Amino acid sequence: MRRVLVAGLGLASVLGVAFLSASVPAAGQSTPTITLSVVDSSDTSTAVTAIAEDGGAQTLQVKAVASAATSSSVSVSVTVGASGSTATRGATGDYTGATSASVTIDSGDTDGFSSDITITPRSDTITEQHETIRFTGTVSGYTVSMVDLAITDQDRVVRLRAALEGNEPKVTALSRVENAQNSGWWGYIRGEL
Repeated sequence: MRRVLVAGLGLASVLGVAFLSASVPAAGQSTPTITLSVVDSSDTSTAVTAIAEDGGAQTLQVKAVASAATSSSVSVSVTVGASGSTATRGATGDYTGATSASVTIDSGDTDGFSSDITITPRSDTITEQHETIRFTGTVSGYTVSMVDLAITDQDRVVRLRAALEGNEPKVTALSRVENAQNSGWWGYIRGEL
Protein backbone atom coordinates (compact mmCIF):
# COMPACT_ATOMS: atom_id res chain seq x y z
CA MET A 1 0.00 0.00 0.00
CA ARG A 2 1.26 3.48 -0.66
CA ARG A 3 -0.11 6.69 0.76
CA VAL A 4 -1.35 9.50 -1.45
CA LEU A 5 -1.41 12.97 0.03
CA VAL A 6 -3.98 15.41 -1.21
CA ALA A 7 -3.72 19.10 -0.32
CA GLY A 8 -6.90 20.39 1.26
CA LEU A 9 -8.20 23.86 0.49
CA GLY A 10 -9.94 26.06 3.02
CA LEU A 11 -8.93 23.86 5.99
CA ALA A 12 -7.21 25.50 8.94
CA SER A 13 -3.77 24.31 9.92
CA VAL A 14 -0.61 25.84 11.26
CA LEU A 15 0.80 26.35 7.76
CA GLY A 16 -2.52 27.17 6.17
CA VAL A 17 -2.49 23.89 4.22
CA ALA A 18 -3.91 20.59 5.46
CA PHE A 19 -3.23 17.13 4.11
CA LEU A 20 -5.71 14.30 3.84
CA SER A 21 -4.50 10.72 3.65
CA ALA A 22 -6.13 7.87 1.74
CA SER A 23 -5.02 4.29 1.14
CA VAL A 24 -4.61 3.41 -2.52
CA PRO A 25 -3.17 0.14 -3.84
CA ALA A 26 0.37 0.60 -5.14
CA ALA A 27 1.11 -0.28 -8.75
CA GLY A 28 0.91 -4.05 -9.17
CA GLN A 29 -0.86 -4.48 -5.82
CA SER A 30 -4.43 -5.74 -5.66
CA THR A 31 -7.28 -4.23 -3.67
CA PRO A 32 -7.30 -5.60 -0.11
CA THR A 33 -10.06 -8.09 0.65
CA ILE A 34 -12.38 -8.82 3.54
CA THR A 35 -13.84 -12.30 3.90
CA LEU A 36 -17.17 -12.74 5.69
CA SER A 37 -18.29 -15.79 7.66
CA VAL A 38 -21.15 -16.56 10.04
CA VAL A 39 -20.26 -17.87 13.51
CA ASP A 40 -22.18 -19.04 16.58
CA SER A 41 -22.09 -16.24 19.16
CA SER A 42 -21.05 -18.72 21.89
CA ASP A 43 -18.13 -20.16 19.81
CA THR A 44 -16.77 -17.58 17.40
CA SER A 45 -13.88 -19.83 16.32
CA THR A 46 -16.05 -22.09 14.16
CA ALA A 47 -17.97 -21.00 11.07
CA VAL A 48 -21.65 -21.92 10.89
CA THR A 49 -22.55 -22.95 7.34
CA ALA A 50 -26.05 -24.36 7.96
CA ILE A 51 -28.90 -24.23 10.45
CA ALA A 52 -31.79 -26.70 10.71
CA GLU A 53 -35.22 -25.65 9.54
CA ASP A 54 -36.69 -26.92 12.82
CA GLY A 55 -33.78 -25.72 14.98
CA GLY A 56 -35.46 -22.64 16.46
CA ALA A 57 -33.89 -19.23 16.97
CA GLN A 58 -30.14 -19.09 16.28
CA THR A 59 -27.95 -16.42 17.89
CA LEU A 60 -25.13 -15.71 15.46
CA GLN A 61 -22.45 -13.15 14.65
CA VAL A 62 -20.89 -12.06 11.39
CA LYS A 63 -17.08 -12.27 11.32
CA ALA A 64 -15.00 -10.16 8.92
CA VAL A 65 -11.35 -11.02 8.23
CA ALA A 66 -9.12 -8.58 6.33
CA SER A 67 -6.30 -9.83 4.09
CA ALA A 68 -3.86 -7.64 6.07
CA ALA A 69 -3.92 -5.59 9.26
CA THR A 70 -5.89 -2.37 8.78
CA SER A 71 -4.14 0.98 9.11
CA SER A 72 -7.30 2.56 10.53
CA SER A 73 -10.62 1.35 11.89
CA VAL A 74 -12.78 -0.25 9.17
CA SER A 75 -16.57 -0.60 9.46
CA VAL A 76 -18.20 -3.19 7.19
CA SER A 77 -21.93 -2.80 6.50
CA VAL A 78 -23.49 -6.25 6.12
CA THR A 79 -26.80 -7.04 4.41
CA VAL A 80 -28.54 -10.19 5.67
CA GLY A 81 -30.79 -11.79 3.04
CA ALA A 82 -29.08 -9.98 0.17
CA SER A 83 -29.76 -10.51 -3.52
CA GLY A 84 -28.99 -14.12 -4.42
CA SER A 85 -30.66 -15.58 -1.32
CA THR A 86 -32.97 -18.50 -2.06
CA ALA A 87 -34.66 -18.29 1.36
CA THR A 88 -37.33 -15.64 1.88
CA ARG A 89 -37.67 -13.54 5.02
CA GLY A 90 -40.99 -12.90 6.72
CA ALA A 91 -43.72 -14.44 8.85
CA THR A 92 -44.82 -16.70 6.00
CA GLY A 93 -41.34 -17.06 4.47
CA ASP A 94 -38.46 -19.38 5.34
CA TYR A 95 -37.06 -17.35 8.25
CA THR A 96 -37.42 -14.21 10.34
CA GLY A 97 -34.74 -12.09 11.92
CA ALA A 98 -31.92 -9.68 11.23
CA THR A 99 -31.76 -7.65 8.02
CA SER A 100 -28.33 -6.11 8.61
CA ALA A 101 -25.24 -6.11 10.79
CA SER A 102 -22.14 -3.98 11.21
CA VAL A 103 -18.63 -5.32 11.77
CA THR A 104 -15.74 -3.13 12.92
CA ILE A 105 -12.14 -4.16 12.39
CA ASP A 106 -10.04 -2.01 14.71
CA SER A 107 -6.87 -0.30 13.51
CA GLY A 108 -3.97 -2.77 13.38
CA ASP A 109 -6.26 -5.82 13.55
CA THR A 110 -7.22 -8.31 10.85
CA ASP A 111 -10.64 -9.37 12.12
CA GLY A 112 -13.78 -8.19 13.87
CA PHE A 113 -17.24 -9.42 14.86
CA SER A 114 -20.72 -7.98 14.70
CA SER A 115 -23.04 -7.77 17.66
CA ASP A 116 -25.36 -10.76 18.07
CA ILE A 117 -28.00 -11.21 15.39
CA THR A 118 -30.91 -13.65 15.51
CA ILE A 119 -32.11 -15.81 12.63
CA THR A 120 -35.19 -17.99 13.25
CA PRO A 121 -35.90 -20.57 10.52
CA ARG A 122 -39.57 -21.30 9.94
CA SER A 123 -40.37 -25.01 10.04
CA ASP A 124 -42.82 -26.20 7.42
CA THR A 125 -44.03 -29.50 6.01
CA ILE A 126 -42.84 -28.82 2.47
CA THR A 127 -40.12 -31.15 1.20
CA GLU A 128 -37.73 -28.86 -0.62
CA GLN A 129 -34.08 -28.20 -1.40
CA HIS A 130 -31.93 -26.47 1.20
CA GLU A 131 -32.35 -22.71 0.99
CA THR A 132 -29.74 -20.05 1.58
CA ILE A 133 -29.53 -16.69 3.29
CA ARG A 134 -26.86 -14.57 1.59
CA PHE A 135 -24.69 -12.16 3.58
CA THR A 136 -22.93 -9.40 1.62
CA GLY A 137 -20.75 -6.56 2.83
CA THR A 138 -19.58 -3.18 1.66
CA VAL A 139 -16.77 -0.89 2.76
CA SER A 140 -14.83 1.67 0.77
CA GLY A 141 -11.41 0.55 -0.45
CA TYR A 142 -11.97 -3.19 0.03
CA THR A 143 -13.40 -6.09 -1.94
CA VAL A 144 -15.78 -7.94 0.41
CA SER A 145 -16.68 -11.57 -0.21
CA MET A 146 -20.20 -12.84 0.39
CA VAL A 147 -21.18 -15.92 2.39
CA ASP A 148 -24.30 -18.12 2.28
CA LEU A 149 -25.95 -19.66 5.35
CA ALA A 150 -28.04 -22.73 4.44
CA ILE A 151 -31.36 -23.60 6.03
CA THR A 152 -31.50 -27.39 5.86
CA ASP A 153 -34.84 -28.98 5.12
CA GLN A 154 -35.90 -31.44 7.83
CA ASP A 155 -39.00 -32.94 6.21
CA ARG A 156 -39.02 -36.69 5.72
CA VAL A 157 -40.83 -38.59 3.03
CA VAL A 158 -41.66 -42.27 2.83
CA ARG A 159 -42.34 -43.70 -0.61
CA LEU A 160 -43.91 -47.06 -1.30
CA ARG A 161 -43.54 -49.04 -4.48
CA ALA A 162 -46.45 -51.37 -5.10
CA ALA A 163 -47.11 -54.01 -7.71
CA LEU A 164 -49.91 -56.39 -8.50
CA GLU A 165 -49.43 -60.07 -7.77
CA GLY A 166 -52.42 -61.72 -9.31
CA ASN A 167 -55.25 -59.39 -8.42
CA GLU A 168 -53.76 -58.35 -5.08
CA PRO A 169 -51.59 -55.27 -4.66
CA LYS A 170 -48.39 -56.02 -2.73
CA VAL A 171 -45.78 -53.65 -1.36
CA THR A 172 -42.51 -54.55 -3.03
CA ALA A 173 -40.20 -51.84 -1.75
CA LEU A 174 -40.06 -49.07 0.78
CA SER A 175 -37.72 -46.13 0.55
CA ARG A 176 -37.05 -43.48 3.13
CA VAL A 177 -35.99 -40.07 1.94
CA GLU A 178 -34.30 -38.17 4.77
CA ASN A 179 -34.68 -34.84 3.01
CA ALA A 180 -34.58 -33.45 -0.48
CA GLN A 181 -30.78 -33.83 -0.71
CA ASN A 182 -30.33 -37.33 0.77
CA SER A 183 -32.42 -40.11 -0.67
CA GLY A 184 -32.08 -43.77 -1.40
CA TRP A 185 -33.63 -47.17 -0.94
CA TRP A 186 -33.84 -47.90 2.74
CA GLY A 187 -35.00 -51.47 2.49
CA TYR A 188 -37.15 -53.96 0.64
CA ILE A 189 -40.24 -55.47 2.13
CA ARG A 190 -43.01 -57.68 0.89
CA GLY A 191 -46.51 -57.46 2.24
CA GLU A 192 -50.07 -56.42 1.61
CA LEU A 193 -51.23 -52.85 1.18
